[in-house]
Amino acid sequence: MKKISLILCSLLFSAFYSNAQIVKIDTVKSRSIYKKSTSSFANFQAEYNYSVGLKFLSIEQLPKILNATDPGEYYSSKLNGLMIKFNDNQISYRISGSLFEKDISFENECKDCEQTTGTVNDLQIKVGFEKNITSSRVQPYFGFDFGFRNNKFKGESLNTGLVNNRPSYDVNTEKNSVVASPVAGLKINLVNHLTLSGESGIDFMYSYERQTKALQDASRTQTFQKFNKFEFLTRPLAFLSLQYNFGLNN
Repeated sequence: MKKISLILCSLLFSAFYSNAQIVKIDTVKSRSIYKKSTSSFANFQAEYNYSVGLKFLSIEQLPKILNATDPGEYYSSKLNGLMIKFNDNQISYRISGSLFEKDISFENECKDCEQTTGTVNDLQIKVGFEKNITSSRVQPYFGFDFGFRNNKFKGESLNTGLVNNRPSYDVNTEKNSVVASPVAGLKINLVNHLTLSGESGIDFMYSYERQTKALQDASRTQTFQKFNKFEFLTRPLAFLSLQYNFGLNN
């Protein structure tokens, strides 16, 4: 009887131990699947053929107007441009445009000579490329743009009366420039389809400028001048943009 009981206990223990070794396959997390998902996210940017971006903040210098005593002043603008990109692995070819309009005031010729006020309109159209340095969620990049810039100013320059008696005048200026711009930036892939991007750069410009002045005297005497000049402008925040990525590359 004891032998039979011992045999039954052995059988029960064997059955219990065997059942403990059974693993439900549907509860196991596949490491290979997890790695594949991570790799797919790491190469997030390369999976999309196209991107459209809205520039919602910029801080940069404007082309020099007249003989402003402080031409290096920085101006900020919001919601001022768009960008379209064609993605090819880690390289993106891009077309961008921006429009800046602002009422400004500055000292002209010298500190106590003239006070000039008016409205500036600045249009930029550029084509270029950017190259990602990494394929991770955070992607530093560098690039280069080439394009056209049109800058117009319409306003009035008043004699301050502190240095001389030069007459006040109305003024219109227009500057057309070719622009070459090396850039560097950082992209953060927030979620699928959405990327936050920030960029800085320098504009090297060669421009043709026309200035028309109408003196505020009885005869409204007009003068006309034209110039060709080189300039370079710094852009600590060329733009901060939110980009929508689409056209999944299978």
